[in-house]
Amino acid sequence: MDAIRAVWTTVDERWNARDAEGFSNLFSDEARFGFVNRGEWMDGRAEILRSFLVRFPTIAPEIRHQSTTHEVRSIAPGVTMVDGAVRILRTGPDERTEPDVILTFHFFAVMLQTEDGWRIDELRVVDLPSARNS
Repeated sequence: MDAIRAVWTTVDERWNARDAEGFSNLFSDEARFGFVNRGEWMDGRAEILRSFLVRFPTIAPEIRHQSTTHEVRSIAPGVTMVDGAVRILRTGPDERTEPDVILTFHFFAVMLQTEDGWRIDELRVVDLPSARNS
C-alpha cells in the first residue's frame, strides 16, 4: 500500500509544480476524472492533460494541494480503491504562518497496477464545505 500512497504524494508534487503533463501521466489512458457536484467530467488522460494545461496557469503560486489517504483497499489483483481528502491551501509569507484552507474535497479513486506502475483509473472528487482557519 506504500506504492499507492506514494502516487498521492506525487499527485501533490506535480499539482504544486503546475506540471500538467506529469500530473496527467498519473492517470490511465482511459481514466475518468470528475468533480461530482459540479457535473464536470474529463474522460481519458489526454482530456485531463488539456484541462490542466488551462487550469494550472490560472492558479496563484501560493496555492498548494495537500492529499490525505484515509483508506486503501485491494479489491482484486492489480485493482485498489482509495478514499481520501484534499485540502487546497493558501500559504503565508513564511513557513511559520499557518496556511489558510480555502477548499476541501473528498475523493474516491480506483487505481490499476500497470507495467508502468500504479495509475488512477477513476477519480471522483466531491466539494465539501471549507473550514477556513484564518
